[in-house]
Amino acid sequence: MLFRSKRYSRIFSYLKDYKKQILLYVLTVLLTIIFSVLSLAMLFPFLQLLFGVNVNTNATSGGFMGWINSKLGALLSNGDAYSALGIVCLLIVLAIFLKNLFLYLSQVILGPIKNAMANRFRIDMYDKILSLPIGFFTERRKGDLMSRMTNDIHEVEASVIGTLEGWIKDPIAIIINLCVLFYISPRLTIFILLSL
Repeated sequence: MLFRSKRYSRIFSYLKDYKKQILLYVLTVLLTIIFSVLSLAMLFPFLQLLFGVNVNTNATSGGFMGWINSKLGALLSNGDAYSALGIVCLLIVLAIFLKNLFLYLSQVILGPIKNAMANRFRIDMYDKILSLPIGFFTERRKGDLMSRMTNDIHEVEASVIGTLEGWIKDPIAIIINLCVLFYISPRLTIFILLSL
């Protein structure tokens, strides 16, 4: 187990030069998840307007959704249902656009990190092969060495980037979604968590 953790720490040591890019990636992932939750939350006023349910003008929920509900309630009380529906649709489209924009930006930020890591892996592998004695090459086939270099570097690169995405994106998504669910209905969220 100790040997495995040393191996992983050696592989992830390649990421230490990219701290700023990783922090920027965390920020874009955070904004992606926030706008994803917001785009789903905007469906509630849309469905209320669509099915003719009155939007509460004295919104009990605070924050952005309470503000939206109060504005929609004011528009509906003036008899302007089409404007309220248009505003809700516009906000849903805007939230989905921003979610996809930040998702794209997170992939744009991750791309150069991935390429730079693969380049460093290849340089280190090349230096290692140049330092090996000549007797090593007489016992091994050259095609086998080249195949191992290209395939293994690709596998290590994919696993490092996949692990980085899994360590950052998934926990943030779980935490934010749980916070939103707890905000909407604490009893139901606790019940669901306890039933898992």
